[in-house]
Amino acid sequence: MPTVISFFLAPLCVLLAVYRLVSIPLQVLRGQREFNRSPSLAPAIWAAVAYVGLVGYLVWIIWRMVQGFTATTLESWEVLRVLLYFEAFPVVYVLAESRFFYGFKRQAKAA
Repeated sequence: MPTVISFFLAPLCVLLAVYRLVSIPLQVLRGQREFNRSPSLAPAIWAAVAYVGLVGYLVWIIWRMVQGFTATTLESWEVLRVLLYFEAFPVVYVLAESRFFYGFKRQAKAA
């Protein structure tokens, strides 16, 4: 049962991650979002680490899937390993989102 749930959840989290990876830099450039530096720089640093980690994990999974589709021979343990990493993507996404929540703050809207 957990495999079925995560197998449906993983593609949704991939779509949400791509949206966040595109929207965060755009919002920072527009001035709608900025790094949270209030008590210390740690939340901002962790948000940047989470961003780079999420990009790296997503690129790595895509690269492994492309390799799997173009391979002439496939071993079952390699397919299982990539499938398990794909199913772990929702956990990685939720951890990155939690760092984004604490690492960024929205600009106050002008009245």
